[in-house]
Amino acid sequence: MKYLFILCFFGSVLAYGQPNFISVDLGYQQGNEQLVEAGLNLGIMVKKPVAAELSIGIEDDLNSELIGYKIGIFGYDAVGKSSSRPEAKPIPIIAGFSFISYNTPNSRIAAFRPEIGVRSLYRIAQGITTLKLTYGYNFTNTDQAFDGQINEHLLRLSLALRWW
Repeated sequence: MKYLFILCFFGSVLAYGQPNFISVDLGYQQGNEQLVEAGLNLGIMVKKPVAAELSIGIEDDLNSELIGYKIGIFGYDAVGKSSSRPEAKPIPIIAGFSFISYNTPNSRIAAFRPEIGVRSLYRIAQGITTLKLTYGYNFTNTDQAFDGQINEHLLRLSLALRWW
């Protein structure tokens, strides 16, 4: 079922337009708990200068059985320059949101997470597309949130490795 969801997600994106890039996203979250992340990003130029990154991935708490499956979208200024304003500089702000299904062997909690932060404007090194630092807040559908295993407030650092 998860694989069908992934195929439908990327299929609908490709029907919208040609992707500019695909990257592997590796991340780290710090809040009450420390989680590691891995996923795929699909970058699309929406309308110059606005670009979007559609992402799917997982979040894993290495100290427990908690794992989160997520899907998200982020927008940012990809070009900065336009024909009407050639002197404009790109803006390093990135904002978006994710839907996450946090799972343990016994239960599941859904979360909605808006995020805002900064991103690198230029490639950090060969193959590394962007470095992002964002602040996020998880809104969950219950008060329990697995007894504090899900970060309510979090800082997220992620690194995108360009794949295509």
